[in-house]
Amino acid sequence: MANIHFFDVSDADAPSLQGLTSSALSQDSVEFHASPASAQADAVVISPFVSSRVTADLIAAMPKLKLIACRSTGYDNVDLGAAHARGITVCNVPSYGDNTVAEYAFGLLLALTRKIPQAITQLKSGNTSHDALRGFDLMGKTLGLIGAGRIGCRMADIAAGFGMTVVAYDAHPDPKRAIEHHFTYHSQAEVLAAADVLSLHVPNLPETRHLIDATTLAHLKASAIIINTSRGEVIDTRDLIDALATGRLAGVALDVFEGENLASLDAELTQLRAKAVDRLVLEQSLEISALQKLPNVILTNHNAFNSTEAVQRINQTTIDNIAAYLKGTPQNEVKS
Repeated sequence: MANIHFFDVSDADAPSLQGLTSSALSQDSVEFHASPASAQADAVVISPFVSSRVTADLIAAMPKLKLIACRSTGYDNVDLGAAHARGITVCNVPSYGDNTVAEYAFGLLLALTRKIPQAITQLKSGNTSHDALRGFDLMGKTLGLIGAGRIGCRMADIAAGFGMTVVAYDAHPDPKRAIEHHFTYHSQAEVLAAADVLSLHVPNLPETRHLIDATTLAHLKASAIIINTSRGEVIDTRDLIDALATGRLAGVALDVFEGENLASLDAELTQLRAKAVDRLVLEQSLEISALQKLPNVILTNHNAFNSTEAVQRINQTTIDNIAAYLKGTPQNEVKS
């Protein structure tokens, strides 16, 4: 019997996970925690969401741990080096919501280009003027993709329906995929220069950290906008704020951003009560505050994954990953 701990389990997700585990993992001890991952001395398997940080110290505090089953595609919240040094298997959910994330990204795009949040707020205050609400059409514009994997390709499909031209940069170009999804590959600099809308679809890796910074932002048109549903670390927030505040960039819609875990009231209260606050925490908190004040910014709370269908696929794949590992046939392993 394995002791299995699920973390970051919301009230909405608990029934689904309980139903799946009761049938697939009925011989094992399963516990659900609403809080982020914490040390569980008896844990053989833990299943964190992206809001948990599975650090080397946390791994060391669980001597029986054999499997980390991420309920996400990304796994940058797990210290892979520490896990693999201990012989701990890490698995993920390779694909759960290509269309889910792409649809959300397009929702952000439409909200930003047509000023939908402002229109809703303005009407609620009784103001029916259109003067401050003029947006722009997507038809005839160019969508630039940084990352043309499954989600990027779905973005290209949707963009085609809006009459947009799609150009893409990817570290591993696939000509067949480009033909199938009606886009063309170009250098990163060419994509940046051509884009009216730049949408980011890359993982958080050392080579993608601050991929969008002052240098790359300088290649964009001043009229361009950025959509990010990948990882916050892909953008240098301070350089982004400077470009927005000085008119060198027209707007951004971010479902992810650096220090996003600091945006909640609970996180702010925790920092205010602390005897000392880390410098990086202070900097990221100030950056978030500045973003929230800028009129050409939309922020949401890492919500692009969050559809009924996608969450069900995440949960099912995670349970399948755990069951496969316990049977001695691991699947969806993260090697590096």
